[in-house]
Amino acid sequence: MPIAMKASRALFALEREEEALRLRAYPDPATGGAPWTIGYGHTHDVHPGMTITEAQAEAFLAADVAEAEAIVNRSVHVPLTQGQFDALVDFVFNIGPGGKWAGDGFTTSTLLARLNAGDYASGPHQLSLWNHAAGRELAGLTKRRAREAALWTGKPYVAPLAVTKARTERETAIIRGVQGQLKALHYPVGKVDGIYGNLTRDAIKAFQADNELTDTGRIDQSLLDTLKTGKPRLLSLERQNASPADLKDRPTVKIAGAVRNTGAAAVGASLAVGAAQAAIAAMPAIASAPVLHTAGEVLLQVWPFLASAVGGALVYALGRQLLGAITTEFRQGQLL
Repeated sequence: MPIAMKASRALFALEREEEALRLRAYPDPATGGAPWTIGYGHTHDVHPGMTITEAQAEAFLAADVAEAEAIVNRSVHVPLTQGQFDALVDFVFNIGPGGKWAGDGFTTSTLLARLNAGDYASGPHQLSLWNHAAGRELAGLTKRRAREAALWTGKPYVAPLAVTKARTERETAIIRGVQGQLKALHYPVGKVDGIYGNLTRDAIKAFQADNELTDTGRIDQSLLDTLKTGKPRLLSLERQNASPADLKDRPTVKIAGAVRNTGAAAVGASLAVGAAQAAIAAMPAIASAPVLHTAGEVLLQVWPFLASAVGGALVYALGRQLLGAITTEFRQGQLL
């Protein structure tokens, strides 16, 4: 390539999203062992039990992207768009120059040979072929190749429909079942409604990461199998013993507290004003009017305040119920 290119910020964002930050070394998802990975997909000199800081992960990411940039700049001899360059950098970053995932790697690939011959159109297809590891197709690699193809063509990446919304009753039931299992294991999924939304996706990715699965956010057989034996996410004692007072700065708790306090104030004010009005109504008639007549006069005067007090009590109860529900959700790990 005549002019050396640099990866865009979008590429770095993609790496962080696809690789997901891991501060403790984890095994290769295909082999169950080497190559061990840490940070954002870093594999050089990584060993079991190794831990790093977030700053070290960022440094590894910058170095790994720079290495991939150099390989692409050195190997490609035709002009590239920024999207095509980013796609190739991500590809090299993912498989490694020697083919961490498959075969001989980028430098001897058909993808590179065709590209250098001027065949840009075959790029997305050639990328899509690199979605196998240890002889089997991985959903995470299929997705990644699709994202690279989107970069290559300049078109927005659209996730497969099967993971963005339920199309059949069976899919809805599966998603609802996964949501229920994740919620029982203290992963925040929001409503257990059979709808695949952002909270469900993030909970799946968190569970996959905690259980050494490829954190794709997809519902696949490996996820369903692991959920059967999955261990609950550890929750701190502080979270488990949280009270509404501990959560007072949260917007939802403030709203629920305001509802409760409004109800309590309405009860107090209604009873106080009602009592005063009852006394005023009764005083002129106490000496001369029959008891029933006096009671009727008093009731006529105070019934609006009694009704207001009942309404206030209902609002107070609603506020308490909301506070209890929010606190329970937080204790169970359903609120971040």
